[in-house]
Amino acid sequence: MRSFLALLVTAMLSLSMTKAPTGVTRTFDITAYQFGYTVTPFPFSVAVGDTVVIRATSGDVVHGLVMDPYVRDAVTLVPGETVTRTFVADTRGRFTFGCTSYCGFGHFGMADSFYVYSPDGTAPAIASLAPLSGPVQGATLAINGSNFSRNTRIAIDGASVPNAFVSATQIYTLAPPHAPGVVAVTVYNTDGQSATANFIYEAPPRRRAVGLRQLAAADSKQPRSGGKPPQS
Repeated sequence: MRSFLALLVTAMLSLSMTKAPTGVTRTFDITAYQFGYTVTPFPFSVAVGDTVVIRATSGDVVHGLVMDPYVRDAVTLVPGETVTRTFVADTRGRFTFGCTSYCGFGHFGMADSFYVYSPDGTAPAIASLAPLSGPVQGATLAINGSNFSRNTRIAIDGASVPNAFVSATQIYTLAPPHAPGVVAVTVYNTDGQSATANFIYEAPPRRRAVGLRQLAAADSKQPRSGGKPPQS
């Protein structure tokens, strides 16, 4: 009887210690390349209690991926193959993941971050961008909003860009050269919470084509050597 009760208590304790998901399920596609990772959707952040599904592959050579404590057993990433891992994000913080298969001279710097934030935390918010659009050569961009932190990171079209923190309501950054179109400007704090707004890269104006007739007409009005210019 005592052994049965002991087993029952052990089972109940095990169940109580099991960390069950309390949030939503978030799926992220990760592609490794020399020498970094592309994560979609961006940013790679979830709330405590969310279930995370990672679908990882390689875009060029064989890579690896490990992210303690969530992916402790190194995953080998082979081009054309997808590896899936699922876990519950039960610990708040920033977690670094990196390559475990030597892939070239940049291997040891191949790392990125995963963020787990408290659902009770205050997320940043973007009220406006100034300007709302700019040339394809790039532009200085003011991001106005609230709840920015000194270590806030900025990404434009998924790529991190440098920024200058002014206050909790304003940050300056540099929109790099980019093809014409609409891109996402994402602000995310150190806890992984984020806000996004759209910036437009404007296509350069087209030069008006000059027809052969206009060229011929202009040429006919040019002075000829030894003569007078034609009368209009």
